Amino acid sequence: SLFVTDSEIQTIPWSSILEKVVQVQRRQQLCVVKDLSIHDVIMRLMRKENYLIGMLNKGALAFPISQWVPIAGTIAHVGHDGFQQLFVLPKTLEWILNWCILQSMFDRNFRIRRDFISDPITLKKRLVIVGVVLLLFSPFLVIFMLVFLFLRHAEQFYNHPSTASSRRWSNLAKWMFREFNEVDHLFKHRVNSSVIHASNYLKQFPAPIITIVSKFISFVSGGFAAVLIIIAFLEESLLEGHIFGRNLFWYAAVFGAITAISRAAVVNELLVLDPQGAMSQVVQHTHFMPKRWRGKENTEAVRKEFETLFQYTGTMLLEEMASIFVTPYLLIFVVPERVESILQFITDFTVDVEGVGDVCSFSLLDFRNHGNRKYGSPFDSHRSRRSSQGKMEKSFLSFQIAYPSWEPTADGKRFLTALKMFRDQKLTSHASFHQNRFLESPFESLWLINGEEQRNFPYILDWFYTSQNHNSSAAAAADDDDDDLRRGRTVGGSRLSEIDEEQIPAADDGPWVPPPVFSDRVRSHLEASTSAPLFHRSVLHHEEEPPLPPSPSDDWRKKQQWWARSRIEPDEQRNQQQQNASFLDPPDFYYN
Repeated sequence: SLFVTDSEIQTIPWSSILEKVVQVQRRQQLCVVKDLSIHDVIMRLMRKENYLIGMLNKGALAFPISQWVPIAGTIAHVGHDGFQQLFVLPKTLEWILNWCILQSMFDRNFRIRRDFISDPITLKKRLVIVGVVLLLFSPFLVIFMLVFLFLRHAEQFYNHPSTASSRRWSNLAKWMFREFNEVDHLFKHRVNSSVIHASNYLKQFPAPIITIVSKFISFVSGGFAAVLIIIAFLEESLLEGHIFGRNLFWYAAVFGAITAISRAAVVNELLVLDPQGAMSQVVQHTHFMPKRWRGKENTEAVRKEFETLFQYTGTMLLEEMASIFVTPYLLIFVVPERVESILQFITDFTVDVEGVGDVCSFSLLDFRNHGNRKYGSPFDSHRSRRSSQGKMEKSFLSFQIAYPSWEPTADGKRFLTALKMFRDQKLTSHASFHQNRFLESPFESLWLINGEEQRNFPYILDWFYTSQNHNSSAAAAADDDDDDLRRGRTVGGSRLSEIDEEQIPAADDGPWVPPPVFSDRVRSHLEASTSAPLFHRSVLHHEEEPPLPPSPSDDWRKKQQWWARSRIEPDEQRNQQQQNASFLDPPDFYYN
């Protein structure tokens, strides 16, 4: 029906397939209720995954466990009792939740079963029973996992021993990064592109002791391996000799593997340390930047939390083994306590779409009910209805880029118009960037809405968020970023009822204009460069720009970092110049 051959199906773009499906729908009426759009098809494909993404985003899958638990992830929030609740999602727990909840809550018409929502006791009993059964079978599962992991990774570790010390994103990190309506292969392409940048970020933190020990081990083991190789060239029969019951062939293989692993652990010295710039490269692909990380990219606290998401391959395999024993404990004692929150999330964030069935309301990309102005939305909904870190807005933008033929709603068009205005004004204000060869390369890859690839430097929505003032009392009162979870505002809890409802602004006819931008909140990776004063004083100097209105954050400018100060100018003149001529000044259209 799609007129696609077997050979073409291997290489044809996924968006083209969906376009053909939409065309066939109009001719053959695959859905008799209405003509399915690309958005409808994706919502049906991602029905269960969107619920899991939403539960993690709103903190419904945060559990009160200790950080010392092997499978513990990042901190979700801190309760009133001071006890931390952490995100936990190993593969074993994901399978159990998928079977006990996501697969069981729908009927054959893809509607949420009312008896499932209204009966938390049954779900609790089911989780406890599965936990007990999993505990009884855990010894056999460990044996199965050992055999499975051996068959899957033995050849890889044998030929490439250095992969044991390589890093990759954990299962929890992947579900935290994944966006609504993002199919699996597009997500893998996006997240795999971030691995090299994530590794580069961790290299910004020198570990001299580990490096020295690794170099020593590499030197000693490499020396023994070299001696054995020389012996093999001189007289091969000498390798048949035995030492402590092992022949020299065995020692050659062991020393070679140790040398490869230790060399991979050696961190090369970087000429320039730039944690902010490295993190911005990671955010390009992951679209994940908690507010508690902003401005603290060079701290040990952020590095440790980052490492819980980006782990060593060997550590992840050990944690998957440990999860076989930890998951039964969670299912029996911990997860049942969160059943009410999980069911409350399903109740509050479920919408019936004609021809599609019940779906997670975030997947509708509805700005009126879930919008957040801090991420460019034309509407500002109540904080309990918004997605954390602007995930819905990011999902909309990624969806539009992945499926350019999809026609968004009027609210979506206003959102895209606002981002275009923001981007164009930034490029216009900093046109001198493109005249300087040193800055030409990174800023040529700024996100273009009409482009076929998402090449954003920095990520457009993260740039939009950091371009606003979040220090004022009004902004602080309405702040709904991931710190809401850290303060205990979780789904299904009584704490949500303590928050006053906010009035959702009415729609207007004209395009929405973003709120004012304040220069002191931008954290560009260029600021971390040792040549930042040069950029501030020469390349980015604009005398013609109007002065900024008084800002409550003016005191911050007086305490500006040493690398942004000029030694040849008096303090008053420098402050006045920064207010009038900084490259971080707000775009003109905000004051039109």
